[in-house]
Amino acid sequence: MHLEINKVTKKYGSFTALSVFSATLESGIYGLLGPNGAGKSTLANIVCDTLKPTSGDILYNGVSTKKMGKEYRNLLGFAPQVSSYYKDFSTRYFLEYMGMLKEIGSKADIKKRVDEVVDILNLTDVEKKKIGKLSGGMKQRVGIAQAILNDPKILILDEPTAGLDPKERIRLRNILSKMSFDRITLIATHIVSDIEYIAGKVMLLKKGNLIEFGTLDEILSSINDKVFKITVPKNEVDEYSIKYKVVNVIGDGNMAELRIVSDSAPNAEKMVSVKPCLEDAYLFYFDELNISNKVDLHD
Repeated sequence: MHLEINKVTKKYGSFTALSVFSATLESGIYGLLGPNGAGKSTLANIVCDTLKPTSGDILYNGVSTKKMGKEYRNLLGFAPQVSSYYKDFSTRYFLEYMGMLKEIGSKADIKKRVDEVVDILNLTDVEKKKIGKLSGGMKQRVGIAQAILNDPKILILDEPTAGLDPKERIRLRNILSKMSFDRITLIATHIVSDIEYIAGKVMLLKKGNLIEFGTLDEILSSINDKVFKITVPKNEVDEYSIKYKVVNVIGDGNMAELRIVSDSAPNAEKMVSVKPCLEDAYLFYFDELNISNKVDLHD
């Protein structure tokens, strides 16, 4: 099983949202990482056939998805970044309704499958509640539940952890890991922790361009010798933040330990090269701090 994204471009007038994107995906989890506006949602919608590319094609096992039509769409599960719901539907009724639209099977088959996904996504306590009264995080879980209802061969999740608390984020990562062996899972996100521990391969998307694609080790090897630590007086933190890309600051008394990403070794005493992580790569390539970064200055 493989999905080939072949030179896909999407333009809106003179603006290019996605530029000649090519990648071949097989069974496993892929992380599509990039800042807001990078083109992640555009790619996700094109793969899911809810948005037509300006040029290029998607092939499943060598066959154009344009020719496959409904046959291809039946293989998909998609949880978009922003979902619309019937607010007066209960969680269960909504999932059963989606089961009918996805043509999962008989009423008994649908009920059985809804029971399974309600348990998987920890929705038992709210299955009788109206969706309009659910929290944002709970609605997000309902969206993911409908995406996996048909046991899809291709699962696309766009910013899937928005609104989820840390415990539910970990739970979702574990669920996706267990489900990844016999399907293609693409997670589009700007949050490093969503994919750092579960993605077999990572794609870095910047302004519609694929700038890196490989295993985590391959991505990190590209920034070897570009990550440093140094301990400085607290009153010098601002000075270093102006000069360098500071990933993290941890205070200890009157001193602060800085983690710095730099294309060349900073000319400073006691600057020590350290092993890079995916957050370092995010800052190096996208030149902005990930919202999941921690900045601590303990007294």
